[in-house]
Amino acid sequence: MKYIMFICLLLFVSACSNNDQSENVSAPMQGEVDRLVKLYLERDFHKIEPRLEILDEDWDDVEVQGTAYYVSVDEPGASNDNNGLFPTYQGGKDGPLKDFNARPPNLEPGDVLFIGEGDYVLDETLSLSFDGLKDRPITIRNYPGVRPVIRVQHRDLHVIRLQGDGLVLQGLEIVGGLQYGVLMKGDYQTVRYNIIRRAGFDGVKGNLDSDYGLIEENEIHSFDHEGVDIVRGDHWIVRNNIIHDSTNTGSNEEEHSSHGIFAKGGSDDILIENNEVYNIKSRWTAAIELGGTTADEFLDFEPSGEYPFEATNAIARGNEVYNVDSGVGMVSCSKCTIEDNDIHDTNWQGISIVNGEGERRDTRDSIIRNNLVYNSGSMWYMDKGTSNILFEYNIYGAEALDPYFSFGEVRWRDNTVDVYNFDEYNEIFFYGEGNTLKN
Repeated sequence: MKYIMFICLLLFVSACSNNDQSENVSAPMQGEVDRLVKLYLERDFHKIEPRLEILDEDWDDVEVQGTAYYVSVDEPGASNDNNGLFPTYQGGKDGPLKDFNARPPNLEPGDVLFIGEGDYVLDETLSLSFDGLKDRPITIRNYPGVRPVIRVQHRDLHVIRLQGDGLVLQGLEIVGGLQYGVLMKGDYQTVRYNIIRRAGFDGVKGNLDSDYGLIEENEIHSFDHEGVDIVRGDHWIVRNNIIHDSTNTGSNEEEHSSHGIFAKGGSDDILIENNEVYNIKSRWTAAIELGGTTADEFLDFEPSGEYPFEATNAIARGNEVYNVDSGVGMVSCSKCTIEDNDIHDTNWQGISIVNGEGERRDTRDSIIRNNLVYNSGSMWYMDKGTSNILFEYNIYGAEALDPYFSFGEVRWRDNTVDVYNFDEYNEIFFYGEGNTLKN
């Protein structure tokens, strides 16, 4: 139903360009409306089917560059005294390992550790301290066609710690952990095709100075703080994930907001695209946030002693964000972009542009482009002091507009707003070329 309602809204906006206000709608704006309608209709990337392809594999579909090892808790004959070189028991020492209570094999670049179906209960965090290579990673994954469950017995542990370069984690269900479901500490790590749930803090944590991370096609839910949290990481991609239902139960006994995806602490070159994020209690922050407010101890200060920007060259594009407090935002961000997102049914603003706290640097030199914002408490919010911000080709539709807004240095171009209950103060939003206000 939400798709039908929104397409009707867009068609209405398009049709209005033919009435006596048509001279106010530029040709580029009309082109953007058409392109965004097409984009919305084609946007099925966040559905669950692509992630399930991993369960449709068989052994013939799997390529192993190095040595294959096997762990299978329910396989008859499985034992931690076996050599782990066979998926089923062959006799003698030839068969799979049973569980992770013994140290995993000493994996080398190109090796794959296959995990069979079953419930693996860990006595302690599973730490994978091996180093693969960018083009020859070490992979820890499911047996083809099944999804094993890995959980910790005690709530005071992470579930899995990736503590090496060139590691891939895929096809698992990862449950619990007082802090993190998966902690990524290394370069060129990939987490994909997993279900990650019930983390006490974050579903996936990208730790300090871990670069070139890829988080894709996971379902991450029922976390207390963040679905994905990247701190001081460069060259990360977070795409095609379903991230939903933060719990905000206060595992650390304090009131807090949550984020679906968070990139902060001096992170650079971050791409967050094609994710579906919903049911996040983001409160005064955004469900997808570029930048943030990181404690001083985790920051790498400029040589001059200045705070770094919390995020630089970060992009949030093509995401659908709904049923959250605030949609997509920037905090202490430089050269960042929010574009092509569908943001709807927010309690507060759809888009927020916010300065850093205290002596932290203000958001600047950023673009908000081609976004669809509707059924939201307000269109956008921008702090006074933000500078060189360009809003262009955005579309907003709602029954009423609550502008919770203060001016920074901003340029407006070719935006369209369709508001059924028009208040006179709305006029302040739309100076600049080609902007259209309808009611």
